[in-house]
Amino acid sequence: MKVKMIEGTNSLDTFQLQRGVRRLDTRVNEFLENNPDIEIVTIKQSSASSGDKDDLGSITTVSIFYNEKRASNDNSMV
Repeated sequence: MKVKMIEGTNSLDTFQLQRGVRRLDTRVNEFLENNPDIEIVTIKQSSASSGDKDDLGSITTVSIFYNEKRASNDNSMV
């Protein structure tokens, strides 16, 4: 089993968007689209916040646990 961990946020400000920062959901979907041959075992999400009431920040981590599908080379009928 392998794991892909992706950190980010979906709350991006205009500056971040202009600099090309991608939302967390976009990054997760891109990983899944670019890896159509994986078998997902489970997906977990965790979040952490820091700061105070005037400057509160948070980050979310999505962990995708998966298996790589094996090529089917069945030579038993040779």
